[in-house]
Amino acid sequence: MMTKIGTMGMISRRSALKLLVSSGSALVVAACTTPAPPASVSQTTPVPATSQPSGSPKQGGMLRIGLAAEPANIDGHIRTPGSDLTYWLAFDRLIDYDQKAQPQPGLAETWDVAPDFKSVTFHLRKGVTFHSGREFTSDDVKWNFMRVRDPKLAGSTLGAYSQWWTSIDAPDKYTITLKSDQSRPTLFDTLQLFNMLDQTSMEGPDAKSSAVGTGPFVLKEWVQGDHFTFAKNASYWKSGKPYLDGFTARIFRGEQPAMNELEGGSIDAMRMSSVTDIVRLKKDSTYAVVEHPNPGTFWEIGFNVTRPPFDNKMARQAFNYAFNRQYLAQTLYQGTAVPSALPWSSSSPGYDANKAGAYAFNLDTARSLLSDAKISGQDLDVVLSPGQPVVESMMQVYQADLAKLGFNLKVNVMEAAAWIDSVNNVKYNGVYLSGDNNAHVNPGTLWSSSPGWRPLPSNNSGWKNDQWTQLVTTLTTEPDASKRNALIPQINDYVLDQSWVFPICSSPSILVTTNKLQGLVPALYNGWFFDAAWLG
Repeated sequence: MMTKIGTMGMISRRSALKLLVSSGSALVVAACTTPAPPASVSQTTPVPATSQPSGSPKQGGMLRIGLAAEPANIDGHIRTPGSDLTYWLAFDRLIDYDQKAQPQPGLAETWDVAPDFKSVTFHLRKGVTFHSGREFTSDDVKWNFMRVRDPKLAGSTLGAYSQWWTSIDAPDKYTITLKSDQSRPTLFDTLQLFNMLDQTSMEGPDAKSSAVGTGPFVLKEWVQGDHFTFAKNASYWKSGKPYLDGFTARIFRGEQPAMNELEGGSIDAMRMSSVTDIVRLKKDSTYAVVEHPNPGTFWEIGFNVTRPPFDNKMARQAFNYAFNRQYLAQTLYQGTAVPSALPWSSSSPGYDANKAGAYAFNLDTARSLLSDAKISGQDLDVVLSPGQPVVESMMQVYQADLAKLGFNLKVNVMEAAAWIDSVNNVKYNGVYLSGDNNAHVNPGTLWSSSPGWRPLPSNNSGWKNDQWTQLVTTLTTEPDASKRNALIPQINDYVLDQSWVFPICSSPSILVTTNKLQGLVPALYNGWFFDAAWLG
C-alpha cells in the first residue's frame, strides 16, 4: 500500500523577526506493502498565525517586484540571488516540501519508496504541459536528471544528487523509476530544489534566455539590466491558479534604490537585508515584513586551499578565530541573526549548541596559530557578490581585524556572473564570502550538494580529502537513522578542525511588501510560492 500525501496549506505572514525552529523526523511515504523505515528528515512546526489575509483571494493584477541585483543567469537548474523572485516561478518540481519538511505532490502525484531506500518510483500527473504546449512526461524527468551531470553546470547543486542514481527508467509516459546501488534515505531533500525544464527550449538557440517550465508564470520578456516580465500560465495544472495576471521584476543597482521605489509606491515587494530599514518599515502599517519561518540559510567564508597560505590548516583556523561573529549577528543584524561556527538551524539533526560556539573571536589565538605555522601577512582578496549591505559592512570589520595580524584584505564586490565564475572555478586569491542553504534539513544534504562543501565533483575551495568523501558518503547512504545521527558529531568535529569553509551566522530571509500583497506561502527552499498570491 502506498500512502498518498495531501496538498499544502497556506501559511500566514509573520510580523516578528524571529526564526522558528523545532526538531523531529518525518515518515515520508510507504513502499509496496512494507512500511518504509523513518527517514531522518528534520521538521519545523507551522508558523503561528499573526494576521490572516483579509477577504477572499482576488483574480487579476500585476505584481511589481524589485531586485537589488540581476540574477547571474536564468538557468532553472542553478540558484542565484533573485532566482526565487524571477525565473524559479516559471518551474515546478516533482515534489515540494511543506513547513514540516514533508514532501507534497507536485508534478508527481504519488510515489513508492523501497524499504531500503535504493529506489523510488514516481507516478506523474497527467495532462501537464510546458509553456510551449508540449506535454510533460517521464522522458522529460529523465532528461533533466541527465542534464545536471554536465560539468559545465558547475554552479548547480543537483549534479552530485543525480549521480546517486545508477539507473533512471521511464517504462511509460507517466512513470519514472530511480535506482541506486546504495541507500538514499535523504532523497527528498534535494528533489524540492529540482526544477523541471523544457528540453526543447534548453537545447534551442535561445537556451540562455529561456525559462520554459510547467510553472504558474510564463517568461515573456527579459531585458538584461532592466526588468523581467512574466504572465499568468493560463493552462496551469492547479485549477484556478495563479490568481495574479503576472508580475514584473525591475532590476536595481543595490538595495537602496529598490527601497526608494517601494516607499514611493512603484513596486510592491522586495527582499531586504538592511535591518535598520526592516525595523523602521515594520512599524508602518503600509507595509508587511514577511520573514521566512525557517529558510535554512546562512553565511559562510571559504578559502582557496590550492594556494598558500590556506593550504595550511592553521592559517584557516586563524582566520576563523579572526572573524567576529557576535559583532555581525548582534550589532549589524541587531540580534535577528544567530552566530554559529556550524551551519545548522536548531531544526536540523546536526545542531549542537556547544559546538556552534566554537571559534569565539580571539585575535591572540589567531596570531599564535599563524606564528606556530610560520605564516606572515600578505595581500589577499575577499570576493563577494553585490546587494549584501550587512555582510559588506562586516567585511570592513574583518579587514580591519586582519590588518592587526599583518594581512591586507582587499574587499572585491563582483557582479554575480563574474563571482560565480571566480568562485566555482577556484580562481580567486584567498577568500570568498557566500550565502548557503539547507541548514534546516539532514546535514548530508548540505554536505553532499553545496558547491562550498561537497566532495565531488568539485567544491569552491579546491578541497580534496578521502576522509571527507567517505564521511559524507556514509552519512548520505546509511539507511539506519540512528547510525546516521551518531555519525554527525564526528563530521561536525571534522568540519571545525579543517575549516576550509566556515559558517559565520544565519541569514534571515525577509520579504518586505505593501499590505496589498496577500497569500504568500513560504517554500522550504528559501523562497515563496506565488501561485496563491493575490493583490487586495
